[in-house]
Amino acid sequence: LRYAVTMYDKDPAFAGTQIAEAMSKPLLADGENMGLWPADIPGLVFDMHAWSFSANQYIRLGTTMWDQMSNNDNTDGSGIYDPRCKIFFEPNNAGQWVAYPQNPTATTPSEGGDPYNDQRDNDWTNKGANCKYSPVNYYFKDKNYIPELMITAAQVHLYKAEVYNRGLGVSKDANAAMNEYEAGVKASCNFWTQIAMDCPKWVVAKPTSLPSAGELVAVVNDPKVKYNTGDEAASLKKIYTQMWIDGFRQPWDIWTLYRRTGGNLPKDPDNPSYTENNYGIYHRYTYAATEQDYNSDNWHAAMGGSDTYDTKIWLEK
Repeated sequence: LRYAVTMYDKDPAFAGTQIAEAMSKPLLADGENMGLWPADIPGLVFDMHAWSFSANQYIRLGTTMWDQMSNNDNTDGSGIYDPRCKIFFEPNNAGQWVAYPQNPTATTPSEGGDPYNDQRDNDWTNKGANCKYSPVNYYFKDKNYIPELMITAAQVHLYKAEVYNRGLGVSKDANAAMNEYEAGVKASCNFWTQIAMDCPKWVVAKPTSLPSAGELVAVVNDPKVKYNTGDEAASLKKIYTQMWIDGFRQPWDIWTLYRRTGGNLPKDPDNPSYTENNYGIYHRYTYAATEQDYNSDNWHAAMGGSDTYDTKIWLEK
């Protein structure tokens, strides 16, 4: 389903039949999430989780994500309506919720601190004196319980929502699209809450239960999230937004989503063209030099001698 949806705009005849077949078969249901859970596989330890933070201690909550999770900029977090916000991120050193400008300017206050240092295992407040902006939650550094994901039930719901919204391989159905969309948002909130609940290392601000039915209804009815069956284009953008949020730990899939949708993901309203203007030339990874050295014929056949990062990949609009 995922790959057929990804290729649909380039080969709708072929991809449409694959989507229709997938939609007629049992797919992942709530609670069925595919990935690698180190706690369930003897000897599996994800050491790279800690490295991914320590290699760049300045990763922070950005204003673009913040705008999708809070209805105001109150630093006490009173505007937060999405329970995933307090799973993905944490307050700054002063206990405040402050997002770093997604598109910084010369006057943006510089960031400091060290919120990913190992001392926080026993000294939670030790985020560094100059940690001004909300960091990614320290507990995602955990190497023994935080999974590496392939595809989740929430994502399947959201792909199905896109299928019904656009009529990919099946007839358009606004109500079915809305139902799958809402199911995807709810499944995502439950999934990420469960991740925190299942991690023994997670102590501070650890959820004790899944969001209630009422809390989930409030999320899907928030104006920023609510699906409008009468506005296909706006609702499709909300589907993509929820794919983007849920893919918090799968940036490779979100990169594909960004490229196949023509960049139709949330952007900072203060400067919406910033990302494309500064990073739009990057479309792909280049092959390792060893491919040219030891697999030259196939490398030339695949790339035509133009193995550069500004070459668009096949699925892009």
